[in-house]
Amino acid sequence: MLDPEWRPPAADPGMIAIAEVAIAAYVRYLAPADDADWLTARINALLHHGWLERTDPATFRVIIGDWINELRAFPQWAIANAAASLLRTPGRIGLAQMAQACRDEVGDARLELAALRRLVDPEEQRAAWQRLEERRNGRR
Repeated sequence: MLDPEWRPPAADPGMIAIAEVAIAAYVRYLAPADDADWLTARINALLHHGWLERTDPATFRVIIGDWINELRAFPQWAIANAAASLLRTPGRIGLAQMAQACRDEVGDARLELAALRRLVDPEEQRAAWQRLEERRNGRR
């Protein structure tokens, strides 16, 4: 999470343009998994790795639905990386652990995206230029 006290530096139009390109790239990089069949198959496979005891089909569908609801906001690459990592750990792995592993996968990119969005925010830039001007005037 981006520190709420962090204030971006004053940025010239060229820097803002570069930041906007980076924002678009991060948005694509962090886009939620859009292949429902892949996500369902990935979750089904995870559950069949011994994490789930035998259950009736209706209950299994509810369990799959819970996993889908929790994980679908993450990019496919993050889900795949988290699954690969958790499959190497001993014991049963639950939904909360999988969701945390996905959050860990995307954490740095989400932080960088939040910082870039703050950098290009017009109000933040107005304040940044004002801080810069105040520092310049204070040195004279």
